[in-house]
Amino acid sequence: PFIEGGVGLGFADSNPAGGGLGQDFNFTFDVAAGARYDICDDFFVRLAVVYQHVSNAGLSEPEHPNHPIDALGPKLSFGYSF
Repeated sequence: PFIEGGVGLGFADSNPAGGGLGQDFNFTFDVAAGARYDICDDFFVRLAVVYQHVSNAGLSEPEHPNHPIDALGPKLSFGYSF
C-alpha cells in the first residue's frame, strides 16, 4: 500500500469567454492512495485512486472568473525499478 501527493504549476490554453479556467497559468495538486505489486525484481504494477485539482487560485478575478477542474478516478500504471 502507498499514499502520495504532489503540487505543481501548469499552463493550459484557456478561453475565459468559453468558461475556461480563467487564465493560462494554473496551480495543481493531487493526492493518491493505492497498492503496488512487484511482478519480479525489476517490474511492478500499481493501482491507485487519484484526486487532482487544477485552478488559478482566483488570480484572474474579477475580470475572468476561475473555473477549477476537479478530477477523481482510478490509475493503473506499470513500472521498472532501477
